[in-house]
This record gives sequence, structure tokens and C-alpha cells, in this order.
Amino acid sequence: MRKAFFKGLLGGLLVLAGQGHAGEIETLEVKDAWLRAAPPVASSMAGYLTITNAGAQPRTVVGITSDFAGHVMLHETVTREDGTRAMRHLHRLTVAPGETVTLAPGGKHLMFMDLKRVPGEGETVQICFDMEVSTDCEAFPVRKAAPSDH
Repeated sequence: MRKAFFKGLLGGLLVLAGQGHAGEIETLEVKDAWLRAAPPVASSMAGYLTITNAGAQPRTVVGITSDFAGHVMLHETVTREDGTRAMRHLHRLTVAPGETVTLAPGGKHLMFMDLKRVPGEGETVQICFDMEVSTDCEAFPVRKAAPSDH
């Protein structure tokens, strides 16, 4: 009887834990996601989006995956003291409650490296964001210019 009680209690806690994570998944809103079209021989391409955390807890992106790239990195374009620009690798991206983070050309962005294939203009691809407690996938259309530029 005692064993059955603990199994039931454990099962109930797992269900509640799963519901808590599901609620957190729904709090992350993605808008204007897109990949910049690249030549068919490119070895890398960039991606952009706007992320808003509508929840009460911070959400942290700890990794990104796609089926067409060997690996995906978060980068930020920075200007050095001498005026030259460089990309700095970001190991994670935390979006605070109520905060909106924009990944755009010239700032924070996604870099798709070691391309297995180059998605063409007009194609839509799935990009998955590994969060601390879940994985969220989003559709990214491939375009020559940002959605607001056309």
C-alpha cells in the first residue's frame, strides 16, 4: 500500500511539473523570424527574430539547432575601439519577464555554420531553441531582406 501511494504521489508530481513547463513554453512569443538568403555555395547564413517573454519567469536560450546546419550560434556584432566590427559569441540569451529582445542585422543574430545545404529564398525551415526546461521550434522563411524592408 505504501509503495502504491508513493508511486501515485510521484506520478502526480511529474504531471504537475509537466504542466508547469508547458505554461512556460507558451510565454515566449516569436515575431518576424527570417533567414537571410545566401548563395548556394555559402558555408554560413544569418537568422533574425524578435522574442518577447510574456511570462513571469526569465526564459533562457541555451542552444539552437536546425537540420541544415552543422551548428548554430548566437552572435552579437560589436564595434572595437579602433572602429572595426567583429562578432562576439553569446553562450546564452536570457529574456527577462516582459522584455523584448530583437536579433537584427548589425546586432545580435543567429549564425548557421557548416551548412549541410543552403535553404533557398522562399523556403521555410524549422529552427529549434533549446531552453533550460524545454525546446521550442519556430518556422523561419528565407528572404533576401527583412520583413519590414519589402
